[in-house]
Amino acid sequence: MADEAVHFYSQQFAQEELIGDENLLSLLPVLIDQDRNDLLCQMPSVDEVKKAVFNLSGASASGPDGFPGVFYQTCWYIISLDVYKMVVAFFQGHTLPKSVTHTNLVLLPKKELIQSYSDLRPISLSNFINKVMSRVVHDRLEIVLPQLIYINQAEGESLKRIMKILQEYEAISGQLINKGKSAFYMHDKISGALSQQVEQITGFKRDQFPLTYLGCPIFHLRRKKGYYNDLIKKVKNKLQNWKGKLLSFGGKAVLINSVLQSIPIYMLSTVVPTKYTINELHKIFARFYWSTKEEGKSRHWSFWDKICLPKEEGGLGFRSLNDVSMALFAKLWWKFRTSNTLWSAFMWNKYCKKKKPTEVQWKSGSQVWKRMLEARDQVDHQIWWEPKNGLCDVWEDNWTKLGPLKQVIPPDFQIDTSIEEVSHFMNANGWDAQKLHTKLPSNVSDHILQQLSIVEHSEEKDKSWWMASTTGDFTVGSAWNMLRRKAQTADNFSKLWHKGVPFKISFFLWRLWKFKLPVDDVLKRINISIVSRCRCCLNSQQEEIIQYLFLIGEFAAEIWQHYNAAVGIVVPRIQIHQKIVQWWYMQAPTKLKAVMQAAPAFVCWQLWKKRNTIMHGGKMNKLKIIHGINYNLQQLVKTLYPWLR
Repeated sequence: MADEAVHFYSQQFAQEELIGDENLLSLLPVLIDQDRNDLLCQMPSVDEVKKAVFNLSGASASGPDGFPGVFYQTCWYIISLDVYKMVVAFFQGHTLPKSVTHTNLVLLPKKELIQSYSDLRPISLSNFINKVMSRVVHDRLEIVLPQLIYINQAEGESLKRIMKILQEYEAISGQLINKGKSAFYMHDKISGALSQQVEQITGFKRDQFPLTYLGCPIFHLRRKKGYYNDLIKKVKNKLQNWKGKLLSFGGKAVLINSVLQSIPIYMLSTVVPTKYTINELHKIFARFYWSTKEEGKSRHWSFWDKICLPKEEGGLGFRSLNDVSMALFAKLWWKFRTSNTLWSAFMWNKYCKKKKPTEVQWKSGSQVWKRMLEARDQVDHQIWWEPKNGLCDVWEDNWTKLGPLKQVIPPDFQIDTSIEEVSHFMNANGWDAQKLHTKLPSNVSDHILQQLSIVEHSEEKDKSWWMASTTGDFTVGSAWNMLRRKAQTADNFSKLWHKGVPFKISFFLWRLWKFKLPVDDVLKRINISIVSRCRCCLNSQQEEIIQYLFLIGEFAAEIWQHYNAAVGIVVPRIQIHQKIVQWWYMQAPTKLKAVMQAAPAFVCWQLWKKRNTIMHGGKMNKLKIIHGINYNLQQLVKTLYPWLR
């Protein structure tokens, strides 16, 4: 099978002798002048190479040499000179060794049923250093790209001429158009005669909306939930691989955070799925986490929205896809406002025209633009425009770090609408204090003069900074943290999760804290009828309640007394929450503080194990419980202080 794969792709990537007229190349216009061409070809600087290294994702998959991007970024101060010399050698035309250019081909299925190698898509896993060289070239081309591409470059050309040019290109390059996989799309109201004419000229068939392009549905009518069935199916197929495996809650949490919630990210960054789609994905995640079966009823011990909160706010650290979607569209708004690209120019001309982007309102049309405007209302004030040439808007843009002045200035203050640009308040020496005091409230003008550095009017464009991050660079994580649904932070929630304590024990303590355990009194509160009796006290007729099972019961009281005496705690019987908090805030040496705070989790965990063992026919005694708690404490000490023997 391996030999057949090598043979197939060797033929596919082999270059055949080309026979054709290259005169077509003379028709290509010269769009790059000599100065820009020299800029593209000049030797890169160390700073340029460093920028390329750190602009690449450090978490991307490593190539054949095994060194991921995070290695280059972390060890840059050691390897920078070697990396720089290698990039310079590439620009000088040196032949790079195979150890650098070697690439792994990974085959990804294009469809569910694989019948030939044509049904597999090869992707290259290159060495990171190769990506650095490509990134340097990419960053340079990004500067001149707007001169090479025009929005209306095909306007006025007949379809027949386009097809003729494509045929000549096929003859010269050897790259053939697969008409069997090609199609054209037209609006539903286009006449059938025009459609047939296009089909005859191109040889392509007409297809119907919606279509899937690069994994995203494209349509021109109202959204339908059926358009996103492939996304839901992809998530369910991933679950099939884990079906039947005995996964702990900790294992499920890792899979949800690392795998399941990452599947929709690409689509969420480009389109707006229906509410049904998002809710269905949340149901799939919740069922996978709380239940061992795919269908039928199952007990979800907490609503998904409530556990999609950080741990310090009482959640489990999952992320709601609604919050993620809004953060990703905040990224689109950031790019729209701060980048000079073909896409941003198109969006500006289509939706803003002569209006300011901060004032435009959505009326109809693209759901993507509507979602971007929703993100704008929440994040635009976080974009700080550092004055350079002073072309940013005085009243609409945040150039003072206080927010847009139209929102900061009191309603009764008279705004001079004739002033539009910040450059009005700038002169050759910096800020014009007189104009600032005349046209702005005193508190605002004083803030500008005292807090904003002296600026000199220059030709450089106003620089954009993202105020929600410490570096000033936009990150989806900082946008998510700003936009997400929040709950009240409590120090007690943070202490449920101790470093070095296994997830299963911390998660158990979280459930105990929130009374989300399948104990008899909890089951009764959710209308599950059961004959209740505490399993830990065999001679007792006491009903099983959380307080009795974990604190005041005869067996539990003996265990707590054993450890209370060891640390000198003398208190009357209290609630289980109070007992745990008492251990958390007990005075102890710094190095023992973490151990003391984790002790109540281990005590409750061993009591819970005893209860379950007896419930299923086993036996447990006091010595076994104490041994289990001591073992947990010993393992924690080894984790926190590995140098201790």
